[in-house]
Amino acid sequence: MMKTLSIGEAKPSLCDLVEKARHGRTHIITVRGHACAQIGPVVSEARKLTDEWRKRVTAEKVRLNRPGLPKVTIKELIERGRK
Repeated sequence: MMKTLSIGEAKPSLCDLVEKARHGRTHIITVRGHACAQIGPVVSEARKLTDEWRKRVTAEKVRLNRPGLPKVTIKELIERGRK
């Protein structure tokens, strides 16, 4: 859930906003009506990559270890991608 508030509203309640971020809520801070900052929970880079990979695999219907092909592990696919 995202809530938008002005910088004037955010300043006095920064500690509360950070506490809400710890519990998963995200707030957009605006200056003169334009969004310029976001306060929310931190998502690790590894988590972002995992989520992106899952979306891609689902969208592209990627299957590992198809019948008749050699077995492939996730680790091998990662190593191939690094080359």
